[in-house]
Amino acid sequence: MSNEISLKKEEYERILKQAVEQIRTTRILVAKQVNSATQSIYWNLGKLISEKQVAEGYGSAVVNQLSVDLKKEFPDMGLSPRNLWI
Repeated sequence: MSNEISLKKEEYERILKQAVEQIRTTRILVAKQVNSATQSIYWNLGKLISEKQVAEGYGSAVVNQLSVDLKKEFPDMGLSPRNLWI
């Protein structure tokens, strides 16, 4: 007795095509969500720095140190002083 189920080649190809399409669609959706969240965190960091700079007179030394410390915690992110100012 065999555990295999016979499918016509056309039926298998249709199932494979649907599976590939679902995976690709999901990957695109996830990439868009990651991109949106990444943009949001950079915007929020810029807002935080800007508000503190105006309210408390922080300057480039604080941003430079913040960049160093954030890079230690998150080395895969572009957290240079220039990126934090923008």
